[in-house]
Order: sequence, then structure tokens, then C-alpha cells
Amino acid sequence: MSPQNRRGRAAPAGLRSSSAKAPAAPPPQPEMENEAESEGSVAARHRTATPGVRRRGLARARRSTMLRSSYDYVKAYIPLFLAFVVLFAGVWAYISFGPHSPSAKDHWTQIETKWKPIIDADRQKVSLAVNDFTAQQATYKTLREDIRSWMNDLTAVADWGDARASASVNAAANTAVLSVISDGTSLGLDLDAVISAGSAEEALSNASVITADDSAFWIDYAAAHDAIFGKSAAASSEPTLALPSGGPSASGSPGASEIPGASGSPAAAPSASALPSGSPAPSPSATSS
Repeated sequence: MSPQNRRGRAAPAGLRSSSAKAPAAPPPQPEMENEAESEGSVAARHRTATPGVRRRGLARARRSTMLRSSYDYVKAYIPLFLAFVVLFAGVWAYISFGPHSPSAKDHWTQIETKWKPIIDADRQKVSLAVNDFTAQQATYKTLREDIRSWMNDLTAVADWGDARASASVNAAANTAVLSVISDGTSLGLDLDAVISAGSAEEALSNASVITADDSAFWIDYAAAHDAIFGKSAAASSEPTLALPSGGPSASGSPGASEIPGASGSPAAAPSASALPSGSPAPSPSATSS
């Protein structure tokens, strides 16, 4: 007899005793399911959150539809904002440090800074050599060359106007500088006559013209400064250009100090013939006493 006949028919699976079943494995714990997840991950934070408690902070802001749509709207304009910042920085850097065309004020200041101290030094040398006509002629020559170079630099500037000023103001500035150049050129020609003179007396024959041109030059120079800068400059205190005043001359003839009134000193007493006919000439006794 087979074992099945000895023991009877096998009972159906549903009628078997529960004791014959293998013990069911307990359900996995939540902590064991995600062992690979780090404690700082979003899933771990969600697991540890207490049920029923509403989370706040960043997670809540992310769930806000209004904030999310506002961020998307602003984000679309971020590239434009960055482009504006870059453009503004570039313009500011160019204005502050980039190369520019010098203005009329820049030209005037540069030329004046270059030549004004040189001209002042030349005029001082002319004054120091006032008693030696031969030496003074050399200083006149240096002064003439420097004045011509100064006028050439002023002539090289095409326009003395300001882009922000009116047409009439710019025209006045250009006219004023042209007057300075004309006066400087005339003064250079006057110095040519002094340099080519053979004696102090010959040089002094042009004294009135030299003095007039020298004075006109500095008056127009101050006017040109005012026209360019739009304000009145301090009153010029330029000394009068020194003229020959005695001492040995190139030809050995008497100096200018021997000519009455040539050096600005009081003239000699007039002779008897120069006195009016109605006044008596001084007698020798009156003079001796």
C-alpha cells in the first residue's frame, strides 16, 4: 500500500492546519527600505516629519503658485538687467579712463602750461641784461623764437569753441584767440627790429611800438582766457618788457641811458634856449649859490 493509501488522501491546501504553515515574515520597517538614502536627503526629511504637522519655510514657498510664477517672470528679465549693468560699466569706464579729444580748455591749459613759464623766464633774462645791449640782443632773440613757437601751437588748434556753448560764445572765443596770435606775431616782428639794430639808440627808436604791442598782447591774452573758460581771470601783472638802457652797445655808441627820458628817469633840465622867451635864463650866480 502506498503511503498515500496508508495516510489517506491528501487534504486540500485550504483545509490544512494553520500550524503547518511557515511563519510569515514581518513587513519591512520603513527605516530598512531606504538604507541607501542619506539622512540629509529630501526623502529622509519627509519620513521624519511628524504626520499632520504642516511644513513651513522653503518647501512651503515652493508650493506657492504665486511666488513661483513671479520668479519665472523676473527670471526672464535677468539677462536684460545684466546686459544693462555691463553697458553702464563700459560707458562709465570710457568716460573716466578712455581716450577723448581734448577740449578747448584742455588745449589752452596744455599750451599755457608749456609756454607761459618759458616766456616769463625769457623776459626776466631781458631785464637782467638791460645794461649790456649786446647781451640783451641775444635774450631778445630767444624771446622772439619762443613767442613764435607759442603762437604756432595756438594756431595748430582748429577750433576754440565748446560743444555745449552757443555759436556766438564759440565765435567770440575763436576771435579772441586770433587776436592773441596776431598780437604775438606783431611782437615778434618788433623784436626782429631790436635784434637787427646796430645800437641801443636804433633799438629805442621802436620803443613805443614794442611797448604798445606787448601791452596789447597781454590784454588780449587775458580776454581770450575769459572767453574760453567763461569766467574772468585774475588781473595780469605782467611787467613791461625791458628796453635797452645804456651800457656798451654792439657798435660802441652811447647807451640809451644817455638819451633824455629813454629809461623812464626824469629828463635833464632844459637849456636856456628851450625855456619860454618870457622867462629869464638862470644866472651863473644863482646856479653857483
